[in-house]
Amino acid sequence: MRLFALSLVFLSVIGCSKSPEPEVKSNLLIYCGITMIPPMQELAREFELAHPVNVTLTQGGSQDLYDSIKLSGEGDLYLPGSPQYRSDNLKDGILLDYKFVGYNRVAMMVQKGNPKNLTADLEVFVSPGVNTVLANPQTGSIGKASQKVLEMSGLYEKAYAHAVYLTTDSRRLVQAMKNKEADATLNWYAVGTWDNNQDFIDTLLLPESISQPRALEISLLKYSSNPELAKKFIEYAASPHGRDVFKRYGFLTQEEYDKLKQ
Repeated sequence: MRLFALSLVFLSVIGCSKSPEPEVKSNLLIYCGITMIPPMQELAREFELAHPVNVTLTQGGSQDLYDSIKLSGEGDLYLPGSPQYRSDNLKDGILLDYKFVGYNRVAMMVQKGNPKNLTADLEVFVSPGVNTVLANPQTGSIGKASQKVLEMSGLYEKAYAHAVYLTTDSRRLVQAMKNKEADATLNWYAVGTWDNNQDFIDTLLLPESISQPRALEISLLKYSSNPELAKKFIEYAASPHGRDVFKRYGFLTQEEYDKLKQ
């Protein structure tokens, strides 16, 4: 009987005990230019494994993303495709601390095998018999960067008038090449290094005198609901491991990577 009574007490204690509470996760919302999505997805997955957090990446053209941030008043981090989006918008007081994570650079892309034997010469974009597609400067970072490159060569207005059509961002420029709607375009160099594009595209580097590397800067937003965790993500993206990831996706050359290690 005594054993039976003790058993009842033991069972009653078990019955009253609570199940462990599920871990409450924080959320990070990151606005990211389309071109940088592959390395950011990889870093976000790793960060989720190391911290109790769900990371959401919202992708789009850099200007469209900034407009969305202003309109919604929400989000934790912003990574545009050019530092101009930070410098031009600092007056709004939305963009706070930031770190450098890599470079974008404008390059010329031609059809695989370069069947028209095009050279890395911007005159291509005003040449008869060469179909071109360019990005709209009003919608994405590659559009603004293409405008500057063409302006430096005095070809901006003629090149945009010559284009078969204008599109919005780097991803749609790649699609135009895959669909063979263009013989050449201007796009971010990194895009041409990716495995899923190399079967369709050859990438020609332009001289640095007309195509300067553009720093990629990830910024904390004043709207962040968890700024300390957001800062940890910034540090992670800018760490030596983060640089390894960005290099693998074409956002750092070997020379640039080596300099950062010094």
